[in-house]
Amino acid sequence: MPVLRTPIAALVVAVTLSLAGCGGGEPTGGGSPPTNPSASQSPSESSSPSVAPATGRRISTDYLSVHAPKGWVSAPGMTKQQAAAADYDIGAQVVINTLEWNHIDPSPVAAQARLALKQYDKRMRYAGPVTVAGQQMFHITGIEGGGSHLDEYGWDVPGAAHAYIHSISFFFRTTPPAQRQKIIDSVLATLEIKK
Repeated sequence: MPVLRTPIAALVVAVTLSLAGCGGGEPTGGGSPPTNPSASQSPSESSSPSVAPATGRRISTDYLSVHAPKGWVSAPGMTKQQAAAADYDIGAQVVINTLEWNHIDPSPVAAQARLALKQYDKRMRYAGPVTVAGQQMFHITGIEGGGSHLDEYGWDVPGAAHAYIHSISFFFRTTPPAQRQKIIDSVLATLEIKK
């Protein structure tokens, strides 16, 4: 059975420290993921169309980009495969990331979620599939090991020798649930899948 490599666990630690104002992320897997021909480059099909798209700073990697909410700042220590923005006043952060992993064959979204959940605390759960920017993704949610509420949206892109997993992760320390969902919906509404 394929298993995610340890960079996701390291990312969680790095993001948690970043929320506390203590640093940035670690570089993640190398190489270039294959192009996903089914990925759309249009704005997301948000689950809450009444929420306006985020208009703040655009954070970008070689593979993904989103707008953070207005007033958020870019987090330090980012790479070509990882970028983040945060609002330290409300204890919130969004991280976009691409990691190399040992999964080669395409699998259903629920199976991808089960693999992703292995990297997190037992208080995380699969919330179901979603479609954002024309791309079907898994959604996992709950309290991660560092104590932050985490909502992560991700999907894998199979390759010849290995695969890549793209993810958009939202970490919240003190943000109320209703405000969390508005932030998530506004950011996902701006998702652009580049490759």
